[in-house]
Amino acid sequence: MAFIRTKQIKGKHYAYLIENKWTPQGPRQGSTKYLGRVIFMQKVRDLPFSTQFPHYQPNEKSKIELLSAVITTNLLEYGFVCKKQVLKKGDILFDPAAMILQKKKKKVIALGINEGILCANTIARILAYLKSEDDTGYLLAKYCVEAGLTVPKDIFVALYEASCAPSG
Repeated sequence: MAFIRTKQIKGKHYAYLIENKWTPQGPRQGSTKYLGRVIFMQKVRDLPFSTQFPHYQPNEKSKIELLSAVITTNLLEYGFVCKKQVLKKGDILFDPAAMILQKKKKKVIALGINEGILCANTIARILAYLKSEDDTGYLLAKYCVEAGLTVPKDIFVALYEASCAPSG
């Protein structure tokens, strides 16, 4: 089971993917991947999903588009601005179409939002779940919380149902 740990080094926070391993000497933890420098964000405003996407019909959208809309709404709450179909705040960019979060100079980054860490790894974990045939709603909820995403109930249900629907 892997989890994210943040470390503070010289006053700056960095995120790492940590994995537990069993050895003859007992359990050990090891860093398996660097996830980027963590920038902790402060919420600027509450923005209901229905305000941002007033005519949104979840059943007509793919699960990837639904996830993209959820991430977009969460980032807008933290002061991101949509410019040319890319969300920006300072030198941080999120491309909803490609599902890429990075700094302008293509450096990996992790955002501390809603007591979670939104980064390429947590986004990829949710995407992998949506593409799998796992029908455990608990896992989807866990991955969303780990990524710091707040998901409205009706959108979560639509996302879960879309992930359970047979691919065709």
